[in-house]
Formats: sequence, C-alpha cells, structure tokens
Amino acid sequence: MITISFYRVIFVVIATILAIVATLYILRGSEVTYDADVKILVDQPQIMGSPAGGPNLTKILQLLPTYVEMVSSYSVAEKVVNNLPFSITAQEVQGSLSAKQIVQTQIMVITAHQNNPENAKAIATAGSQALIDMVKRQQSEAMVKPQELIVFSILEPANMAHANPPHKTRTMVLAAVAALLV
Repeated sequence: MITISFYRVIFVVIATILAIVATLYILRGSEVTYDADVKILVDQPQIMGSPAGGPNLTKILQLLPTYVEMVSSYSVAEKVVNNLPFSITAQEVQGSLSAKQIVQTQIMVITAHQNNPENAKAIATAGSQALIDMVKRQQSEAMVKPQELIVFSILEPANMAHANPPHKTRTMVLAAVAALLV
C-alpha cells in the first residue's frame, strides 16, 4: 500500500515538473505586444442655415460601420505598406489593423497591434491616412457635392503605443493546476 502511494506521488511530481517545463518552453517565445490608436472624427461641413445634426448626422452614422470595415481591407493594407519605412506584407498589416466606432458618436478609433511600439504607431498613422485618402478619392470620382462631402479630422494622432504584456503568470498557474489534476 505504501509503495503505490509513493509511486503515485512521484508520478504527480514528475507530471507537474513536465507541465511547468512545457509551459516555460511555450512562453519563452511570448513577447510583449503594443497597440497604437488614432481617434478620428467623421463629419460633414455644416451648410449655412441648416440645423445641426439632422440628415447629415444620420448619413454619417450610417456610413461609419462601412468606414470601420474599410480599415481592415486589403486595399487599405496595400496603401499602408507603400507608406511605411520598414518591410511588412499587406497581409500582416491587414491582420494588424482594426477599427471601431465609439458608440453613439461620430468618432472611430483605428488600432494597430504589433510587437514593436514604433511599428504600431507607424501602421496606425498610415492606416488612418490611407482610409482618409481612399474616401476622398471615392468622393471625387463620384463627384460628390461640396456640401455632401464626408470629412475626416484626426482628433488624437497615434502617440506612444501602449504595451500588452503576455499572461505568463496565468498560464503557469493553469499548467500547474492541470498537472495536479493528472
């Protein structure tokens, strides 16, 4: 009876050590990632004599989800790649860029997620500029009247990217608990 308990304890200890070693091996490649954000106001020029809001605001709020989706498009990613001082593929940029509308506002936030803070900042900046240029070009080609133009204003340019540290502690605890369950 004592020998079975002894072997069981040895097995649990070895399993725990192996789980911790495997977790450390997996985590050795984990890096801190960085997010850089650009806040953009989407607006239309105010027409003399027209009330604030109204049809202009409704149109903008209807178009914002489209602009949010355009940020992660391949065509925006290609324009970003052409304006960066470092080498990256359009697919990598496409996976790095995201956007969201701040609920019930005319504000969208473009975010770039990268392993290098300067690259994140550059991609977010280039992504916002690519979107603005693309919408301007589309409006020009469609010969949109000046009073109906959609105008983008950068409220907050991409500053230093904020860090997203890896969750090493949580992963270590989960590995230890998993090993103990064995």
